[in-house]
Amino acid sequence: TVSEMSWKYDSTSAKVVKDSSGNWKVSDQAILTDSNKISAFVGSVLSLYADQKYPANEIPNETSGLDKPGLTITLKKTDGTSDSISFGSKTFTSSEYYAQIANSQEILLVSTYLVEDLKVDPYTLVPDPSTQPSPSSSSFQP
Repeated sequence: TVSEMSWKYDSTSAKVVKDSSGNWKVSDQAILTDSNKISAFVGSVLSLYADQKYPANEIPNETSGLDKPGLTITLKKTDGTSDSISFGSKTFTSSEYYAQIANSQEILLVSTYLVEDLKVDPYTLVPDPSTQPSPSSSSFQP
C-alpha cells in the first residue's frame, strides 16, 4: 500500500502523505488534499506499463533525456520501501517517452498518452493553502 508520494514536474515539486484515516495531506502542512485526485494519480502511476525495454547502455542520455528528467515520481509504501520512476524526452516519433525506474539498468518506452496524464503541476492536485477553510472566531472555545 502506498503511504507517501512525491513528485517533481519541471521545477515544481510536492509531497503528500496518507494519514491513518486514509486521507492524503501535504506532508509539511495539515492541509487536506483532494484524496480522490491523489488516489487516482497513484493508481495511474501503479498501472504504467512499458511498450518496449532496452538496456540502459544502448540509449545515450542525450537521446533519452533521463540525465535531466522532466518528471520524477516516487511512491513510498507502508513497509518503508520506495520506488521512483523518471521520465525523460519523447522518442523521435513522439509516440512514447523514455522512462527509467531508479537503480534499473533498463530504459523503458512508455506510451505518450499514459505519461501526459502524469505531467501535471503537482499543485493542481494539492489545493492552494489560501483557499483552505480557517476556524471562525465563534468556534474557538478556550
